[in-house]
Amino acid sequence: MDAESVVLLEPGSLALPGGTAERFEGGDFGVGLSYFLVRTPPGKGPAVHRHPYAETWLALEGEATFHLGGGELLAGPGTTVIVPAGAWHGFTNRGAVPLLMVCLHDSPRILQEFREQDG
Repeated sequence: MDAESVVLLEPGSLALPGGTAERFEGGDFGVGLSYFLVRTPPGKGPAVHRHPYAETWLALEGEATFHLGGGELLAGPGTTVIVPAGAWHGFTNRGAVPLLMVCLHDSPRILQEFREQDG
């Protein structure tokens, strides 16, 4: 591999508006994997959603409650959580400090369907 083919993305270069996440879509770089790097404030998290592929999370700092098909799992630093394709899921930062987590998407593009809220 030569130096011209290597891509280096600087910290913050993938930041989304609001400053709590970075989004990498591998398809833009010829890679079959995408991810979010999230810094979720206490008590916050994404709405319930699903993907047509598996999603894997790696918790780095803080604690999360994962909402999965009517059940819940608790995850702390170093925990890996894997959700199969098509499963409704979400998470909430249950701690008092920001949650730092990598959300790996087994796809060159991040595809999400959000569940309608009841009522």
